[in-house]
Amino acid sequence: IDRSGNYLVSSSSDKKMKVWDLRNDYSLIYDYYVPSECQSMCISQQGLLAMGYKGSVEIWRDIHKEKQQKPYLKHNFIDKQTYANSMKFIDFEDFLGIGTNKGYS
Repeated sequence: IDRSGNYLVSSSSDKKMKVWDLRNDYSLIYDYYVPSECQSMCISQQGLLAMGYKGSVEIWRDIHKEKQQKPYLKHNFIDKQTYANSMKFIDFEDFLGIGTNKGYS
């Protein structure tokens, strides 16, 4: 759920990410195909969405405003067996800390 409480982002094992509007009727706004099953997800106070997968992390922006064609940023881990199991944005910043199965990044 984003900071405003108006939008919810979900991810599932079928490699889809969905953005929901919680204000009125809980309707689906957009859905996206993602590269693999999401391991971890975090929304910043500035509205960025981080999604962690096996081998990479993607950052999306403005996902509730309009349909995005691709992620804003993507970080690939050197070791493809590394996966993000926890993530957290620093409050009021767009600095992302990533906890992986091999340590902190």
